[in-house]
Amino acid sequence: MSLWGILDEAERLQWECTPFESVGPLCFGMSKTEAEAGAAGALEFWARRPQRDGVISWTASLEPCGRGPRRYAADLYFTPSDELFCVAINGRFGPQVTMGGVRLVGRVPSELEVEFGAYCDRVDGGLRYSISADPAAKALGVVLCAQRAGDVAVSRPVFVGRKWGDMFWDNSESWIPSVEWPQIYL
Repeated sequence: MSLWGILDEAERLQWECTPFESVGPLCFGMSKTEAEAGAAGALEFWARRPQRDGVISWTASLEPCGRGPRRYAADLYFTPSDELFCVAINGRFGPQVTMGGVRLVGRVPSELEVEFGAYCDRVDGGLRYSISADPAAKALGVVLCAQRAGDVAVSRPVFVGRKWGDMFWDNSESWIPSVEWPQIYL
């Protein structure tokens, strides 16, 4: 583990992302029970938090209770009808999620923006930006947010399913819960 409590690349679970469909073993549209079964052995769901509009979020950790300190890996968001629609991967402890050969988690945000932007130019037509300047790929269903880790920032990608992908990069129009967007003070 690095100085600021950021997992080294070799310590992370390795997941692939299929845009708008899945992040590792988590498929958009699955129920919480299905998500728990799909991530069994990798993640433990432990904190339930109601959000606005009936959305329920669950925090998933890497270590089951009783096996050391919890290092939370991801936040999973479910609709009121129990469908997974959004996955936010913790930049410090979460699995490494790769899309098109680009590693998206725990990276220096400015370096990732350049690399992911080049990838998006080839497959997506470029990046869009949220009002908080987070880069997003419209055709890939991901916003690259930043997360503090002591005195540094690391990438914290937020993924959405196709059914919830309309305007996902727009803080005011998106299904992505407001807790995932940095607070902007104008």
